[in-house]
Formats: sequence, structure tokens, C-alpha cells
Amino acid sequence: VTVDTAVAKQQLAKKAEVSIFPLQRADAEKYRIVGIAGNKDHRVAICEDTAKKFYPLYVGTHIGIYNGKVIEILADRVIIEEYETNKPRRVILKLRKN
Repeated sequence: VTVDTAVAKQQLAKKAEVSIFPLQRADAEKYRIVGIAGNKDHRVAICEDTAKKFYPLYVGTHIGIYNGKVIEILADRVIIEEYETNKPRRVILKLRKN
């Protein structure tokens, strides 16, 4: 009986961890970059999720489930730094031209 309650508490905790922000509900690699606009000083990127919804990305925008943050927007890619553990990991989302 104690095992069942422990599993139920873990499942309840996972449901409670779902973010209210739509960009932080899925892994950063699940998003697709569909457009980048601006000049080298100030750029904005548009990403698309699996439900075909679009979101703007700026430098500093939080994205992904592992505390990801947009650190740079280049002319053809967006660089995201995630902190799943203490060591940061970089995720690069390339602009798709199709």
C-alpha cells in the first residue's frame, strides 16, 4: 500500500510541474524556427510548436523544460542554453528554408 501512495505522489508532483508558460511546456528541440527578422543589433525569431502555434523569441526568452534561455539570435539560427544539470548545454535551432 505504501508503494502505491508513493507512486501516486510522484505522478501528482509531475502534473504540478507543468508550466503555465507555453514555451516551457515542451523540450526546446521540439520547436521549429520559421522566421528571423531584424538587424545584427536587435533580432526577433518566430518559432512554431507541434500544435502549429507561433511564438516570438527574443534574447533572454525562457524556452524548454530544462530552464532554457535564448542567448543569441543569428541570421540563420537561434542558440539556447539549457541547465538540466549544473553543466550548461547548448541547443541550436536552425532556420528551415522550405
